[in-house]
Order: sequence, then structure tokens, then C-alpha cells
Amino acid sequence: MKKLVRNFVLGSLVITFFGAQTANAAQSFRVISRRSWGADDSLLFRTTASAPSSSTTSSSTSNISDATRKRINECNEAQENYPNDFKPKNTVSSFGGKNLRWPRRYSESVKQIVLHHTAMEVRNDGRSGKEKMQALYTYHADKLGWGDIGYNYVIDEDGNVYEGRSGGEFVVAGHAYCHNVGTIGIALMGNFEIEKPTHKQTVALRKLLDSLTNTYRINPTGTVVRHGKRVPTIVGHGDLLSTLCPGFMMQSVASTLRIMVKNKDFTSSIVFPSLPSKRRVSSTADRRSERMKNRGITTPVKELSPVDTTEFVGRPGGFVLTSIRFTALRKYNSRERIATVKRSNTRIGIWQGSGDNSVRVRNEIVIPNTINPGSSVSIPIRFQLPREEGVYTVDIGDSTYILKAEGRRARSERSATSFQTFSTQTRENTQTPGYRRAQAREILQRERSPSATNTPTGSTASAPTKGIRIRLEFDGRNLQISNNEGVFYLNKEGSQCVLRKAGSIVQSGIVRIGTSGSINTISNWGSSFNKFRGVLECQVLNGELTIINELSLENYMAGLAEEPDTEHFQKQRAFSIAARSYAAFYMNAKGTNRKFQSMPYDGSDSPASFQIYRGYVFEKQNPSWAKAVRDTANKIITKNGEIVKAAYFSSSDGRTRSPAENGWNNFPFAEVFVSKPDPWCSGLPLRGHGVGMSGCGASAQAEEGKTAEEILRYYYTGTKIASLQH
Repeated sequence: MKKLVRNFVLGSLVITFFGAQTANAAQSFRVISRRSWGADDSLLFRTTASAPSSSTTSSSTSNISDATRKRINECNEAQENYPNDFKPKNTVSSFGGKNLRWPRRYSESVKQIVLHHTAMEVRNDGRSGKEKMQALYTYHADKLGWGDIGYNYVIDEDGNVYEGRSGGEFVVAGHAYCHNVGTIGIALMGNFEIEKPTHKQTVALRKLLDSLTNTYRINPTGTVVRHGKRVPTIVGHGDLLSTLCPGFMMQSVASTLRIMVKNKDFTSSIVFPSLPSKRRVSSTADRRSERMKNRGITTPVKELSPVDTTEFVGRPGGFVLTSIRFTALRKYNSRERIATVKRSNTRIGIWQGSGDNSVRVRNEIVIPNTINPGSSVSIPIRFQLPREEGVYTVDIGDSTYILKAEGRRARSERSATSFQTFSTQTRENTQTPGYRRAQAREILQRERSPSATNTPTGSTASAPTKGIRIRLEFDGRNLQISNNEGVFYLNKEGSQCVLRKAGSIVQSGIVRIGTSGSINTISNWGSSFNKFRGVLECQVLNGELTIINELSLENYMAGLAEEPDTEHFQKQRAFSIAARSYAAFYMNAKGTNRKFQSMPYDGSDSPASFQIYRGYVFEKQNPSWAKAVRDTANKIITKNGEIVKAAYFSSSDGRTRSPAENGWNNFPFAEVFVSKPDPWCSGLPLRGHGVGMSGCGASAQAEEGKTAEEILRYYYTGTKIASLQH
């Protein structure tokens, strides 16, 4: 990869050029220079205001909170123990014959990139991106007296990337207290506690991260030791300090983002968790929230909200786990009540906390420790279901949790926790607790049987008898896996996987956890998409601990994150048939047609090498996609009775490409994929390989009223849709 070419002199245009090996999607990437977005450079040189506090600046501690005093003390201790982490290469105090209000320090090397949000909602802000950038710059440089903006880069909701801190490459910004030297700060405009980043923002962010990781030779999925701790190279602000930044939405997809940057996947949609519902707060709280936003502190409107689902299924007498997220709009003292608790049955047990620190809950949830305004904490909650089958409810604040106890009774009160934590009904956060209590039994009675999810109504096709085996791109050395049989621990010892439960070795060698009906949670996955149906198998391949998810093809399809529920249903149906054909081609392929030669798996969860597989959580977050999968169950694209490897991609520029144009020699049924007009995508850039069905074309045709079958007939010439046979 060629190194980036940049001109970072004051006020110059910043344009990024990529080497020939970089994906096409990134070639048009550009950074808007300070001069172009209208930075007032006179603010750099005023001498009436004081310079900003940097990561190494001490401050008076006479009138600060205990939390701030603790943070300062920790930073001072880190400077004593790890002085090289704070040592700049050099400092520039003047520029153009003028003294800088904020002297420019330069890092010897950059090892880490820190993500932020501006904490100011943009969806109702009518200003242009440049206007918001100018306002942010003026606030940092003038109102706060810093003399410049604190971020190295800022990205608006339209995907425009702005040059931030002046000084060029390796300049130290002021974005993360005690962590500024050796890092780059990127801020996205928005408040990602109450809104989601736009697709354009995440595309621009991935391109910028790809640019920076190449410039500074950073491994996007690697780790680095800072202040004596090993942390990822790309982190959220909250990973370094006690803050909500970069917001729940961004923090929840950090692992996905790292992998996409590594795989140079710039255009795929990122699936964010559902936004929590809002409730009206008092005018005092509203004013407090506004003041905190003006100070740069992120605050959602709702103080208390579920982290995960609110519907659970477990064994009678067994346990289920969840968490609640609490963000303070005011100061709360230790053990102060933050929510009332109401049970539909007194035999429901509730604990807050975890491990040896669990506390039995009676009628209220309390905050474990003193918490200041704008701070956030996740509180683990454990429910014990009554020992009789039935549907129960628990109200925690204004959220209602539905608990269904079914199946064989747990052996004792000390039974292992059940992690079957999702029902098939989509959670409706806007419903009132009273409504959800009234509907609880009806909701859970509508759960479909496993067989019902595999065969659409009226179809005579049988469910697949052979499962698909997908390698999960987990790069850790140890795993904690939970299912309805308990909690297990996996690690590599030599050339074997070793499985432990309660400290004892249960199995070694090739280890298999769960059954075809299991839902397994990898607790230390580092991603919200950490739940998988079926069996998790551990092998040591090429010296690395390797996890393979074995499950039915239809369950795999339901967790395939190709087309989220933001897309048209007929487009989802078309892509479900095409994606199933692609996967089935490699399941049934022999000899040289294997995707991963000599490997004990059919595919991987990486879009760079196979398909985007996100498992059980994606399935539950996207019920329309799951419906499209059920509606097309076992349907594949064939020619002459054989499965077609149905290639597809994101966006064409007005025509599709043939396999030969893309350098794919001996592509099976190449005549199916002849280049054809794709007028629905005219004017768009080519994103992806260009062979087969385009996402933009399928979307536009679906909007025109065409069915999935009609869309597929256009892109896959001379093929038929048939049922998969075994």
C-alpha cells in the first residue's frame, strides 16, 4: 500500500490519494481542509486567552468533584509510571512569526485512534455541516479558550470529513484526557445515545480509518499497550475514560467497525441496536440535559433503559441474565433508589450486580456507587423464574420484562443460568408497561416451533438435513460461552482446545458445545452480535484457536446480515434466495470448488471472504429479514439442475460486469452473468465486484413493484428457482 499523500500546511486543501491496492470505494476519499470549511485562523494566535489543558497539564483540585480529582490523580500516577507514553517528539510554539495560543506538540508515533461523538443532536439541526463545524471550532478555540479544535478530524452526517486540529500529521490534539500523545481523535457529529450515525458517516469513517491505519501503520484489529494496559488500536473514548462518548450506538458496533476496516469493507450497512424508547422528563431535567450538552456531556433523555431484550425464556426455577443501563441526569448518591420494582408473582427472584457482589432486590433498584451527572453505568440483573411453568412479568421503572418458564424444571435453586434470552416477538419499546403485561401471554404463545421457521406455509420442501459450518472470526485466546446448560470456558493448550466448567476440564481435543437447538452466547466476543444458534465447535487450526458454528442452513440464513429491515421486503426476498444459493453452492461443492480448501468449514462470517453473518441477535433485530428467509425457505437459483453460485454486490455504475471483466476465469455458468444494463443505478459509483445482482438495482425494482422472482430473472439470465434437495 502506498503511503498517503497529503499537504497539511495551514489552510491548504487536504486530499487523500490511495495506492493501487486499495478498494475502489475509497479512491474518491477527500478531507476538507480548514481553509475550505472556513476556520478562523486568527483564533490560533490570540494571546488574551489561556492555553488549553493538555493530557499532561495539572490543574487546581480545590473546587472539583471527587471523580475529577480521582481522574487527575490517576493521570499523574500514569505519567510517573509510564513517562514515555506522554513524551512528545517536539513542540512548536509559534507559526508565521506569531505565538500560538496552543503550542503544537508532535507524537513520536501514533499507535491508537480514538472515536468520539460531538454529543449534539444533528437530526433536527438545519445548519449545514460547514456551519456546524465552524460553530464547534469557535466553541473549542474561543469560548473554551483552547486556541484550536480538540479533534484531529470531524465527520458530519452527510459523510463530509473535516480537517480539525491544525499542524498536520502526528500533531497532538486534545480529545482524550491523559491519552492525547500517540493518538488521533475522530469525532462524528451527532448524539449517539439518542440517534444513530448515518450510513454516509460510517462509510466516511471507515475510509478515514483505513487511510490513517495505513499512514501510521496500525493494525485495525490489533492491540497496543498504553499506560500498562493492553487495549485495541481503535477504541471509543469511553474505553479510556469514564464517559458515554462516543455514545451507545457507536460503542456497540466498535468490533464490527474494526473488522470492516481490516477487510476494507467501506460500503456495507452497519446494523445498530434498537434505540431505547423515550419518556418525557421534567422541565428541570430538560434544562439540566441542555446545560450538560452545552458542556459536551452526552445525556439520553431516558435515565434507565434495557441494554438487551425484555423478553426471556428459561426453565422453571432457572435463572436468566440481562443488564440495565443508567445514565444520570443529576448527581445520585450511593445506594440511592433509581427505579421501583413490581412483580406479577412474589416467587420471582431478582438480584442486581454479579458474582459475589450480587444483592437481592426487594422493591427497588439502587445505584451501587455515587454517580455524577452525565456518567453512565451498566447494572447486571439476574431473574430467577418461579418453579411452575407460566408467563410472568417484572416492572423495573417504566420497562416491563416478560418471563416465560417452560420445559423441564431446573434441578435446584443453584441450577445453571439459562441464556435463552430472546422470544421471537419484536420488542415494542413504545408500549406502556400495562399494555405489555396484558399482552405477555399472547405474545409468548405465538412463538413458532423450530420446524415452522424452516418450511413456509404450503411448501412441501423438507428442512435441510445437512448443516452449514461457518468459521467465526474470533481472534482471542480464551472464550466464555454460555447456553442453557451453563457457563463454559475454552482456551488453547498446545494443539488442543480445552473446555472447562466450574474449574474442571470437561473435554479436550476437538470440542463441541451445544446442540442443534442451542443458543450460545460468547460473553467476551466484544460485539453485541455474540449469540449463535446450533453447535459451537473448537479446533486448533494452523496453531490458532478456531471457532466453527454448525447450524441448519435456514437458521444460518436468518442470521445473515446482508439486507437489514431498512430495505424493501421484495429486495430482502431476492437477496435471501441469492445468498442461500451462494452458501449452498459451497456446502455441496466437491474437490476444487471448495471455498476453503482442506478446512473443516464451508464458509466464514467475514464479508471479505464469504458472507456477513451476525447470528441470532441480527435475526431478532430484523424480523422482516427473518420473514423473507422463511418465505423463501430452501429456494435456490439453478441452471440445468445445478446450483448457481449467485454473486451479488452493492452498487453498479449503470451496468453489471461479466466474470471475465472482473478477472474470474472458469466461473461456473459464466453465461448467466453476462454484462447487462443496470439503469436503476446510473450515476452511482461502482461498489463491489460488479458481477450478478446489484443492491441498488434490486432496491429500485422492488420499489417499482417487481417481485423477488422478477428481479432474479433479470440479473441471473436463463436460470430457474427450485427447491434445495438433499
